Amino acid sequence: MKEKILIVTPYLSGRGGTETVLSKILSKNEFTDSYEVELLIFGGTAKKDWLSNLNCVCHSIEGNFIQKMSKLINFMLKHSMDKVICLSTKQIYFMNKFRQLFKRQYKIISWIHFSLFDESTVKTKYLKFADAHLAISSGIGNQLESLGIKKDRIKVIYNPIEKKDFTVNLIDNPGSLELMYVGRITFEGQKNIRELLDSISEMPNHSVTIHFYGEGEISECKLYIQKNNIKQNFIWHGWVNNPFKDIKMISALIMTSNYEGFPMVLLEAISYGIPVIASDCPTGPKDIIKVDNGFLYAMGNQDELRGILTEFNSDIFEQTKVKNSIKKFYFKNYLGSFLEMLNEL
Repeated sequence: MKEKILIVTPYLSGRGGTETVLSKILSKNEFTDSYEVELLIFGGTAKKDWLSNLNCVCHSIEGNFIQKMSKLINFMLKHSMDKVICLSTKQIYFMNKFRQLFKRQYKIISWIHFSLFDESTVKTKYLKFADAHLAISSGIGNQLESLGIKKDRIKVIYNPIEKKDFTVNLIDNPGSLELMYVGRITFEGQKNIRELLDSISEMPNHSVTIHFYGEGEISECKLYIQKNNIKQNFIWHGWVNNPFKDIKMISALIMTSNYEGFPMVLLEAISYGIPVIASDCPTGPKDIIKVDNGFLYAMGNQDELRGILTEFNSDIFEQTKVKNSIKKFYFKNYLGSFLEMLNEL
């Protein structure tokens, strides 16, 4: 008889990196043939199209807090699980208390998709209630150890990406950069677009065009550009389902985040042969960016970022090597490791 696994998530927008990872894993027969899998989204999902290809039973719990908790308790009373994988620390705490109260035997596994010390929704005190931990980056693995969690209870698994046959053409024009930013638009905070704007504002001898793909605080960014008279080129595309097929030619993808979990956008860009430039933020970029595929700069060091942009030349990147630099993250190699780690846990 196959083991039963319940994956529990908080509210999901339907457009984030977590949904991308779940849809890749839960659409593959190799995983759902090995386990009897169900997905429970506590709070629902704004966009539901990503659920259509999943090869498992999906449940969505919505309503006010009391209604959601009542539905969750009823759900758990009716279902018997061997492993419960939680993507939220609050859910770890609930699953532990429910297990104690109703004398259940399931194992609780954390699978947090954010930096543990930088995201307000992560309550680190609840992590001790999990029996084991899937860490999506080496940085998160280190954070777990720093909390006193034993190393043998932690498995660094990363996140997967599909290998792409398509390659985006690179622009070979030093002194004239075309960059792309893909993700939620936040002026400060996590995504820290202000750092990007400040860095390019002092590059008067370079022509810089930035293609922004995403939604969010666009008006704040535009106002800052206007107030500071930043004379570069900005193109606001809004939400695009696949920006890497929308863009025709590019120099690099850029990410100036203050923190991440494991930034899938870097893997996506590299899988299309696009070099990347990113802050060495907690956590994730250091696991991805190597000499063959891009540049890391010290978070907050605008001079270093400006220097990278000033000297950037796409000629130094061979696109086959760029794509091969993330070989271990390609799904074909990833899934076997994921299943092996679940069996070990």
